[in-house]
Amino acid sequence: MAAALIVVDLQNDFSEEGVLAVPNVSEIIETVNQLLKVRRLC
Repeated sequence: MAAALIVVDLQNDFSEEGVLAVPNVSEIIETVNQLLKVRRLC
């Protein structure tokens, strides 16, 4: 079975300081970046 990583609208507007702030979003940024980096290597 194939795996997929879907990242939707990960942009500065949704950071804690952004216009459309999402609480605690900074907690997942590093993990998302690591997953994207791994996926690009495949």
